[in-house]
Amino acid sequence: MTTDIDDPVGEVTAVEADAPAPLRLFTHRVTGSSRQRLLDAFPCELVESDPVDMIVVSTRMPLGQVSGALARFRRMDTVPVVAIVHAGGEELATELVRAGAVGLVAEGNEAAVAAYVNGGDGDASLVETYDQRLGRVRPSDLGSPGRDPVTGLPSRGAFDAVLAEATQSGEVPRVGFLRVLNHDEAVRRLSAEAGDLLRRRLSSQLREICRLYGARLFWCAPNLYAYVAPELASVDARAMGLLLARSTEAFAPSGGRHLSLAVGHAGPEVTSEVSAVRELAQRALELASSGADSVVLSADDLSRTLAATTELEVLLRLVGAVEQHRPHGSGRGERVADIAGRLAQHLGFEGLERSRIRLAAHLHEIGKVSLAEDVVTAPGQLTDEQLAVYRRYPELGAEYLRVSGGAEVSLAVRHHQERWDGGGYPDGLAAEDIPIGARIIAVAIAVDALRQADPEPARLVAGLAGLAEAAGERFDPTVVSAARTLFAEDRPLQRPSDAAAG
Repeated sequence: MTTDIDDPVGEVTAVEADAPAPLRLFTHRVTGSSRQRLLDAFPCELVESDPVDMIVVSTRMPLGQVSGALARFRRMDTVPVVAIVHAGGEELATELVRAGAVGLVAEGNEAAVAAYVNGGDGDASLVETYDQRLGRVRPSDLGSPGRDPVTGLPSRGAFDAVLAEATQSGEVPRVGFLRVLNHDEAVRRLSAEAGDLLRRRLSSQLREICRLYGARLFWCAPNLYAYVAPELASVDARAMGLLLARSTEAFAPSGGRHLSLAVGHAGPEVTSEVSAVRELAQRALELASSGADSVVLSADDLSRTLAATTELEVLLRLVGAVEQHRPHGSGRGERVADIAGRLAQHLGFEGLERSRIRLAAHLHEIGKVSLAEDVVTAPGQLTDEQLAVYRRYPELGAEYLRVSGGAEVSLAVRHHQERWDGGGYPDGLAAEDIPIGARIIAVAIAVDALRQADPEPARLVAGLAGLAEAAGERFDPTVVSAARTLFAEDRPLQRPSDAAAG
């Protein structure tokens, strides 16, 4: 509402400002509930014909239809295409981005499209999920093959074998994970013999309940179990999970607080891929484990947390696709993220600020995913025209991340190829006009290149001295100084494990 202060009569006249026209969205394969969340998120209308302001495509389509679906929209080359990713649709989402989608949003997080439309910041859920992932140990990485001598249950190796057989047969089972939440606290107060007795008794009850529902129980770690149930419906899996939780709660070692159980499960109702069922069950377990009380969750129960995890999985897959064409293979994004995180911490960044810088560093090359392979693999041997195409990758990456990653992550990716002296790209920013996250990433990339060229600590020290010569031209002098302080001593960078780098 505005006020006409020049009214000759001296009266205040109210003039209603024109409301902005609603955004015209064309949706393809988007579910009814997802369309409703779009309508609730910001002023928009769903249309079936031109003019169109945005195209929203869901991953709920066969993989073979991706290229054809996007080909229909290529004539509208100025209209952005945003992909709505359902749980289990991460592989298809990577193909949508390669085919031309410029934004990624998970089902349940359609409100993030409003940030894209308004040019605003996203929320912190993706950054928080990435931060949690850094310290997360996956159930698939725990345990050992064979049979656990204490509980008598088949171990993780047998669990992997059962899922491998299911993959070959094409029959998707229900997969579940169980975590005893306060197991370690309870066992610390017990002798070794009493702790083993507790595990045997608890495992025996859990196994019997699973048997009644046609599920096979496996041991993965002292506080972690998995099950496979070929014909267990989701509703019955929830009933079984509640019974497992009640049985676990009956145990109160040494008269202390009773044990609690987190259960996460997924089945063929959410995806037709066995590997995806396993991954979704693990994600459900992570959310169920976030509190102190017993919780049973299926993949269908997950909303915002699953949305952020889904978006992160897609983004990491895109980075992996780029890194396949690099001379050193996969793992560069993670290495640069580790260096950038240490630099950020040294410079006083903590919490989500530091996590944003780490995430942007991990994903800094994501814009290369839609470039031709020959452009990505040989940037030093490009024609002027190819070089111009190559130099668009920071802008493309920033566009991919603006919806779910938020403004700070997006801007750090966009500007990581700027130079302190203003001679970089894409915008020719200089000095402190370059976002601090981008300045940190630029130095982290250089440090990683030195480390990969020669892993000897003495060589790294010499390389860092050469890096200092570029301070004030290519790099922020303050960040270079931090790098020399952190890495010039005999502290070689830790290489990520093969599992982490993949």
